[in-house]
Amino acid sequence: MMACGVGTVVVGMDGSDSSIRALRWALDESDRPERPVHVVMASGQPDLYGSAVEHEDGARADLGAAVEKALDGDRREVVQHVYDGHPVPVLIAAAHDARLLVVGSRGMGGFRGMRVGSVSTHLAGHTRCPMVLVPDDPE
Repeated sequence: MMACGVGTVVVGMDGSDSSIRALRWALDESDRPERPVHVVMASGQPDLYGSAVEHEDGARADLGAAVEKALDGDRREVVQHVYDGHPVPVLIAAAHDARLLVVGSRGMGGFRGMRVGSVSTHLAGHTRCPMVLVPDDPE
């Protein structure tokens, strides 16, 4: 896996409402509109019934749908990346030389009562670049 590039803005995406808000925030707050925002999704490991290719294709389709929902007609350039693996190491590697990493406060995990999810919590202590945590609840 390669880093998204020096000085880029990287957004972690899992398709959750929180990650869609994170992409919208990154697009709204980017002070370099001439440079694309890089959106990264970790595809995880294939399940018992799907091949790695089928799993990656599904993740690419999910990422594309989530990006379209977040853009909502905005024509800014967004570069989409799908990497196999767990979200934490994938996002750490992708944001290695980034200017900023933006993630939602919680993803699609099962613990609905948590204000900050496990991926966001782990990233906060391990990224090399500044990180923005976009709240789950817009209020």
